[in-house]
This record gives sequence, structure tokens and C-alpha cells, in this order.
Amino acid sequence: MRTPLYEGRFVSVVRDEETGHEIVLAPNCAGVLIYVEDMDAVVLVRQHRPAIAEQAFEGLSMENPGGRCDQTFTPQEVMAKEALEEAGVHVDPARIELLNHGKPVANSPGILTQCMYFGFARVRSSALESDQKFGVTNEGERTVRHLVQVSQLRTMVFDSMTTMVLVEWFLAHRAPKTP
Repeated sequence: MRTPLYEGRFVSVVRDEETGHEIVLAPNCAGVLIYVEDMDAVVLVRQHRPAIAEQAFEGLSMENPGGRCDQTFTPQEVMAKEALEEAGVHVDPARIELLNHGKPVANSPGILTQCMYFGFARVRSSALESDQKFGVTNEGERTVRHLVQVSQLRTMVFDSMTTMVLVEWFLAHRAPKTP
């Protein structure tokens, strides 16, 4: 049996009466790493994240586009929607490769129900909108698109676990090999 403790806009917290543990109930999410082939760069976005304000410079995080899943959209459709909203990149959902055989990965299984779908997409620079600032205003989202050269990825320090996992996967499996 679970006892409700908190009901918020994005999450709920319950207590598992059998174990006494608090559990954060949150919807699954999906994140995509986008490789721009003719620029040899990946698309990342910088945005303010209040939850990490004490750990990161002014709470700014450099991360891949992503967002919450619901019953309306497939994970690839969420990834494509978020790529456009957060980074101004047009990605066909059918061309997004789901990683981990399409199975979501638990973010923090000891306390959080949310799992993450990981995806990868290749695009050409023509898929990028000319502006660099994006986000969904009514969600309080303001993002800035950054194109990071593949050669710079190996020395980056990440503040997003999801982005670190996607970049490491990309470097191991899809990055162009350098002589």
C-alpha cells in the first residue's frame, strides 16, 4: 500500500507502507542526441535548471533535447517535438534510433519511478532553424542551441547524466573515426 504525501505539477510523492520508503512518481521521459553530419557536431541546449542551481554555474545545464512522455506520443515523437521546441532542429521521428533495444532505463530506481528513453538522430545542417534561442514560453523554458564539435566532446565535463550517457554512447558507436 502507498500513502500519498505530496501531489505536484510534475511529480507526486508516496510512502510505501511495507518498506517505509518515499517514492517519487514521475512520468517517463525521452532524450535524443542529434548529430549534424555536414558540420561534424552534436546539438546541445543550455537551459536554466533550478534543481541544480547550487551545483552548476547559475543553474545552467548543457544537455541534449528531451522531455516528458505521455500516452499521446511515442518516445520518438517526444524526441522530435523536443528537438524542435528546445533546439530548433527538424527531426523525422521515424529516423530516430531508439537505444537499449527501445527499452527505457531507470534514472534512479531506489527512489524514482521515472525511466528514460534514449535516442539518436542524424541530420544535415539544413534541418536547423536559423535562430539559436528557443523554448516553450508558457512552460518557463528558455533554451539556447549550441553546436559542439565532435572533437570537443572527449574533453567536455557534463552536468547532465543523460547527456553524458548519450555522448559516451555516440563516441563509442557512431562518432566518425579520426585517423
